Amino acid sequence: MKYVFNFEFRACFFLPLHLLFHSSFNYFRLYNNVERFPDLIDLAMKFLFTAMLSIGALLITVMYPANVNPSDHTNPTHSYDDRFNCAACPQMRFLERHLCSTCRTLEDAADFTRFLENPHHTNTIFFGEPPFEVKTYKKDRCGNTVGVPVATCSTIPYNQTYKKLGNYFCRFEGKTCYGEHAISTGHLFFGEIRCTS
Repeated sequence: MKYVFNFEFRACFFLPLHLLFHSSFNYFRLYNNVERFPDLIDLAMKFLFTAMLSIGALLITVMYPANVNPSDHTNPTHSYDDRFNCAACPQMRFLERHLCSTCRTLEDAADFTRFLENPHHTNTIFFGEPPFEVKTYKKDRCGNTVGVPVATCSTIPYNQTYKKLGNYFCRFEGKTCYGEHAISTGHLFFGEIRCTS
């Protein structure tokens, strides 16, 4: 997994780390000088402070990593800044369950569905990262403005158009499709998906 080593991280992590080593060097240099005991206390406080800053910066970096390897379907991610906002467009739950930015084939869609948390019997997957917008006629809905391939994967083969892929049966609904979901919950309105090809 890679992390975001940007300017803010370098400033928050490497600078305190440098001060940490500098303080450590001065601490041991003054250790044998009893008359400068107050300086030792001061250096010890600086040592603890810079250590806390460094550890804090490291924890923040680990807790908020960059997007994982795009070829890893077991941990699907997206690049939208609002992915932690439950009332965003697109909504977080929709992104987690129905948008696979790295999917290209039905096999990819089956893998995406397989590794979902609490997968349903049937799941609909939008491929890629299309732009989304709040619908003007229904402000509580969000939909993609550029058509993308859409696939459906199910544990039940509804008809012969479904291809068996491990524990799932998948098929393409279309190559250029548009759909809408609820901004409040991320619920996909499957019956209203429109595909032009």
